[in-house]
Amino acid sequence: CDSTEANAKCYLLMAQIADDKLDSCKKTLGNLNGDDTIGNQLCGQARRYFNQSNMDISEGVMDKTLAFYSSTCKGSWTVVTSSQRGKLRVAERLCCDKYWKYFKCNGGSLVNEGC
Repeated sequence: CDSTEANAKCYLLMAQIADDKLDSCKKTLGNLNGDDTIGNQLCGQARRYFNQSNMDISEGVMDKTLAFYSSTCKGSWTVVTSSQRGKLRVAERLCCDKYWKYFKCNGGSLVNEGC
């Protein structure tokens, strides 16, 4: 139950996917089958989280920064960090429309709308 070691290992693993494009259909954590975009998968997870938190989600979510967290030995969740780079975050911000479909926060075109 070494939280420093766990953080280092999580950083090593999660840094490999932090720069993935959210309109990608890449098979990865949270998108194991690659049957939808990473962004749509994350929008679905965000919807479940915000719904459980009794927040108004009628219009989706806008411009959310996503960070990676870990928990060791049933402890609290802590952000995954590096002493050189700080908090590990997903490179793209998350924007979900009222139907909980991902769209690019900067208004850019999606490479994949679905897979």
